[in-house]
Amino acid sequence: MTASELNTAVLEALQRSAKPLTVDGIGKALPKPYREPTAIADALKSLDAEGKVWNWGIVRKKAVYSTANADERARQYMIDALRTPLSAAKLKEITSRRLEGYPAKEKGKLLTAVLRALIAEGALIRIPRRGEQYSRPAAKPDFAEALSAIKSDYAGVPAAEAYRTFEQVFGPEFTLEERIQRAALAVEPRARTGSVAWAPDVRARLSPQVDKEVFDSAVLGMARAGVVGLHEFIGYLQLSEEQRRELVFDGQGKYYGGIFLRA
Repeated sequence: MTASELNTAVLEALQRSAKPLTVDGIGKALPKPYREPTAIADALKSLDAEGKVWNWGIVRKKAVYSTANADERARQYMIDALRTPLSAAKLKEITSRRLEGYPAKEKGKLLTAVLRALIAEGALIRIPRRGEQYSRPAAKPDFAEALSAIKSDYAGVPAAEAYRTFEQVFGPEFTLEERIQRAALAVEPRARTGSVAWAPDVRARLSPQVDKEVFDSAVLGMARAGVVGLHEFIGYLQLSEEQRRELVFDGQGKYYGGIFLRA
């Protein structure tokens, strides 16, 4: 295996993992002949220099690495935690536990900054009459369901404040690129932290459906913009013509089967 091939293998091992890995952890995900710690460490240095992996810090005296920086993971962990409305303190507590490997002294500052950014972007909203509790905007806006579910929360809330909150929840229609990101997360909930969603399944989740060429063009544009990462499907010649047509095709001989989110 060449240095370039080892770099690719190490990168893919990290992308498949839901959490940061040590050199030993990466080695366990590689074929036996390629588990030499020094070679893996050299590959990590090279990938770090290219901005493809991040050293998160030290866990039990060993460095841990990830393909996502801590800010990106904290954002996703915080959003994932909101199955029900939570206070800021509880959100930080849950996210902190999942940020294994991040320096404990820096966690508080990181989590406060991430929470503020998510609120400013509208990714989290404060629920009126629930103090400091927060929730996610509705993924599929339904006015009737929302009004029924939160009627008591809005009782007595000034109309202007209620309207501002509803504007955040029921924003403008999603673009195709936003729909693709949401579909990728529906197929693979950990797609934002490096896990791969199968491209044909992502397209199948889009409603309404879009033409295959339009989908491929959008996905390739998102990859060029750094919004998503794509996994090239090297063994496409082993597939039937029908199966091959389902992969993302760049028009220049390359096929892609996996999508993960970078933004």
